[in-house]
Amino acid sequence: MVKVKVVFYATFREKFKVNEIDLDIDGTFKSLMDSLTNNLGEEVKKELYDDNTNYIKKDVIMLVNGRSVEYLGGPSVKFNDGDKIAIFPPVAGG
Repeated sequence: MVKVKVVFYATFREKFKVNEIDLDIDGTFKSLMDSLTNNLGEEVKKELYDDNTNYIKKDVIMLVNGRSVEYLGGPSVKFNDGDKIAIFPPVAGG
C-alpha cells in the first residue's frame, strides 16, 4: 500500500465538500478511483471517471507531483508513497 494526498481545486472542492484527502491505495489508478468513491461518494466517480475508457474524463486535469498524469503512464500510471495528486475541473475561458 502507498499513501497519497489528493487535493481538489476550484469547483471540485465545492462539489466534493473537501479540499484534500489522504488515501491508502495499492498504487494503481483503479485503486485511487475506488478509494475516492468509497470515501467521498459516487459523485466523485460521476465527475471524474469515464466508464468507456476506464480513465479520467478528457476534460479533467490530474497532476501527480506537478506533472500531468498523461506523461506518467495515463491509465497505467503507478502512484508512489507520498505522491500529491492535484485534480482540477475543466477549464474554460476566453
